[in-house]
Parts: sequence; structure tokens; C-alpha cells
Amino acid sequence: MNNIFAVSAFALFFATSANAFELGNGFAWDTTATATYSVEAEDFAVVLDTELNFEVAEGAVAYITTSFDLEDPVFTGAELGVDWAVPQAEGLNLSAWVDLDENAEYVDATIEASFSF
Repeated sequence: MNNIFAVSAFALFFATSANAFELGNGFAWDTTATATYSVEAEDFAVVLDTELNFEVAEGAVAYITTSFDLEDPVFTGAELGVDWAVPQAEGLNLSAWVDLDENAEYVDATIEASFSF
């Protein structure tokens, strides 16, 4: 039982751990560590999500992102994409991204439009 409380406290502490570094000239490096514990399966995992992005124009950001399981930090693929918050239509966001596998080969392409109100 003490193990569950210790792991829960650890997970809550690291679940919100995030860093963002402005690198200058429109570049930024974002990193988030997420810790999860499954009580019934007694499984603990820490995942590191990292993203390098570049502000192409006002409201438009190009990025590359990947995730690593810290127990087995093997490159499993990446996502290359562009997000655009359309300035002429508040709440409209357009996105497009390409998924790459562990060999950096094309897997899938996705186009998305979302509207928040």
C-alpha cells in the first residue's frame, strides 16, 4: 500500500513537468514528461514528449515531435506538421502532419480543421 502512495506522489509530481525553451529566431524546444501508474496492472511508465517548432508566420507553426518511453528509449517514429490559427477567422485552426516510422519513412498524412467557440 505504501508503494502505491509513493508511486502516486511521484506520478503527480512528474505528470505536470514541462519545459519550453525559446531558442531565438522563431525556434522553440518544448519537452513534457508524463508519469502514469496503473493500479490494477501495477504498471509504471514515464514518457518523454519532445518538440522542436518554428514560427513560420503569425499564427503558423511548423514542428517535429517524438515520444520516448524512458524504460526503453528507442526511436519509434516522429510527426512533422504545421498548425495555423487563421487570424481572419477567430477560433479556426488548420493543421496538417505526416507520421514517420522508426526508419523515418512515410506512414500516413493527416489534414485537420477545427473550430472552437
